[in-house]
Amino acid sequence: MTTIPITSAICTGIVTLYVPDDPAGGPWPVHFSYHSGGYATGSPRQDDLICRHLAVTARCAIASVEYPLAPEHRYPSAVIHSLAVMRTLLRHGRSWRLDASRVTVGGFSAGGGLAAVLARRIRDEGAFRLSGQVLAYPWLDLAWTNDPVKEPGMGNALPPSMLPFFRAMYLPRVTDRESADVSPLRCTTLSGLAPACIVTGSLDLINEQSQAYAERLSQAGVSTEYHEFAGADHGFTHSGPLPAAREALALMTAALTRFHCRT
Repeated sequence: MTTIPITSAICTGIVTLYVPDDPAGGPWPVHFSYHSGGYATGSPRQDDLICRHLAVTARCAIASVEYPLAPEHRYPSAVIHSLAVMRTLLRHGRSWRLDASRVTVGGFSAGGGLAAVLARRIRDEGAFRLSGQVLAYPWLDLAWTNDPVKEPGMGNALPPSMLPFFRAMYLPRVTDRESADVSPLRCTTLSGLAPACIVTGSLDLINEQSQAYAERLSQAGVSTEYHEFAGADHGFTHSGPLPAAREALALMTAALTRFHCRT
């Protein structure tokens, strides 16, 4: 594990780089990972064990990105900084034995939404080719007008009151919430995006967004696999149930391996 400080126009953040335990190996395909926390809380440390696992099982480098958080850094700070970090790390990738021709993005909850935003920006800017995106219970539409109401039998990991709180922190201007740079589900054109693997739980308060995004990607001709785990809640890859978490990580590993093999 290596920590790399990278400065953007927004701030200086740390990228934690995990690589397989093989001193003679590489250059490694690289997966950029973004943590959960509603754009206002959290840190890469909470994904440490998962990043270590994926680096070993998928035989790739995992770049866990510390991105700026609200309310000190509101929209679009996370997007601007994350794009700058990606460009910088790939430009100097040889220093860390990274293969800039095999790149994927992914994340958890808000971090999954951020990864989806970055996938679209990379497609539109055309500076390099993205091989895939791996999204875990992503928050994909911050302008979603019908905030879900908790019903009997639903999970407790994401209380309904947290969604408007996080929105107010990151996006105080209501009009910003419909931008594709924060709500990728509202992007008008999804064709040409990188292949996607999406995992979510049936008890997740926002799993309808994952379902809708997977459907729209497929309709746009994007190779997409969608996995919904019965009895699993928001954040289940970190908190269980253990069988669902293990299976989800196996699916994520398989997706990364497959995406990184694309030429």
